[in-house]
Amino acid sequence: MSMHKLTVGDGYTYLTRHVAAGDAGLSGTDSLTAYYEQTGNPAGRWLGRGLGALGASGLPVGSVVTETAMAQVFRDGCDPIGRTPLGKPYRQIRPGDGRHAVAGYDLTFTAPKSVSVVWGLADESTRGKLYDAHRAALSSAMRFVEHSVIRTRVGAAGCRQVRTRGMIAAAFDHWDSRAGDPNLHTHVVIANKVQGPDGAWRSVDGRTMHAATVTVSQLYDALLADEVTRRMGATWSSRDRGERRNPAYELDGVGEDLLTEFSTRSEQIDCAEHRWVQQFAERRGRAPSRVETTRARQHLTRETRPPKVVRALRDLLADWANRARTLTGVEPVDLAARALTGTYGRPLRAADVGPEVRAVIVAQVIDDVSTRRSVWSTWNLGAAALRSSMTLRLASPEDRHALTNELVTLAGAACLRIDDPESARHRVGEESFTSLELLQAERTLLDAAETDIPIGIHPLAERIADRQLAELSDDQRDAAKAALLSTRSLGVLVGPAGSGKTTTLAALADAWRQIRGDVVGLAPSASAAATLSEALGARCETAAKWIYESVGDGAAQR
Repeated sequence: MSMHKLTVGDGYTYLTRHVAAGDAGLSGTDSLTAYYEQTGNPAGRWLGRGLGALGASGLPVGSVVTETAMAQVFRDGCDPIGRTPLGKPYRQIRPGDGRHAVAGYDLTFTAPKSVSVVWGLADESTRGKLYDAHRAALSSAMRFVEHSVIRTRVGAAGCRQVRTRGMIAAAFDHWDSRAGDPNLHTHVVIANKVQGPDGAWRSVDGRTMHAATVTVSQLYDALLADEVTRRMGATWSSRDRGERRNPAYELDGVGEDLLTEFSTRSEQIDCAEHRWVQQFAERRGRAPSRVETTRARQHLTRETRPPKVVRALRDLLADWANRARTLTGVEPVDLAARALTGTYGRPLRAADVGPEVRAVIVAQVIDDVSTRRSVWSTWNLGAAALRSSMTLRLASPEDRHALTNELVTLAGAACLRIDDPESARHRVGEESFTSLELLQAERTLLDAAETDIPIGIHPLAERIADRQLAELSDDQRDAAKAALLSTRSLGVLVGPAGSGKTTTLAALADAWRQIRGDVVGLAPSASAAATLSEALGARCETAAKWIYESVGDGAAQR
């Protein structure tokens, strides 16, 4: 699941203009077969408890979304029935000041590629079951969003977060990617209009929406795997997607050849990302972090979007069948059937997961969050708990939620909470944690930075440093010289983006070799180590490899 803001204006029209032209006679709850001949996607459907406050008697959940109603809510901020303003009008932002008024949040729930491929190749009955599984997982995930994520703020400067009376949302099912590959996904657009407990209309607390995004994404993935397995029988496994992206859980019976064939859009984005990584390394002298890559990929996804070509579902299915048949020489329905022949025992209730298994999962959760960051939130624990329990198939959404909540509670109890639980500005899910191990590691580093070591400095060190560092700017030279002549166990050089850290490090490495000895570079990933090695002209390794071979099991085996 991905999320982006829907700004005030006509951004919502992307969803309404691709709805099938014949939708006037169709309902948002019609079966999949009703859309086979229609050129376009199904009509949107209204979701959320907030619908009950609209008009005189409310707007029914599941009723068809019209373009007029979308404009009333997401352009004008009005009740689509009574056409009265829902609280204050959207703020008008002057063009060019870099800000945008938020009309809503577009949560896009996308089935794993293997599920979309099987859905696109299967017989009508199987396709319908997979579609129903997606809709069920989506519905459960959105109930979680409405109950546990959607909040608003009250008080002076919005100092206090409170629950709401529910959301107003519109859901639109789409069949394919912009490249025409099978890509079963649903846009759920949540209006930035909610009622607080007092009945007043206010905006959604967007910070909490963003903080919960990864947790909601992992929840949908887990719920969908549960639904597919319960309805059809299937087995799942993790597929590696490279060092900068999390692994994806896919159906075991779908080979990489099919995934690649129907991932044209992903290949386009991957190529753009590869070019961006190269340009980033050339500019910064290092490989981008996972967070930087994720943000860049989101931007590149938008930048490389081809125009949307709307086709009838029947035509899409025929095209996908021909491509699969040409690639494999096997009938598409047989390929789909093979993917769903996994054997699986009775799905688990939350209570079936015993204390020993829970302890193992909690240890994985804490390792997950502490590897990714030094301080983490309850949302981070929730996402990690869902990732770590993904191999378990649960009997119902209620069991999935119960197990996840219990794992988060156990993991939180094993961490150190470092925020103020009594703060009036507390936001749901944003409790802050760390671990004793990380605090001890921090103390070790601080001690090293304050401890002198008995080493001799070359008598001509300062003169050599002045000569070797002469090409640097004054601040770069001062920083490099301080590191070069320091007698502390640990030194840190910090600089903002574009300040010439790589240039400074390269000059420092040359001077260090003359004055103090060998240089060994360490980096968080293999690609980052390769980039650093090229910049410094020195041997560079990943930190994990160096630790393993220096003080870890690798050293013990020498």
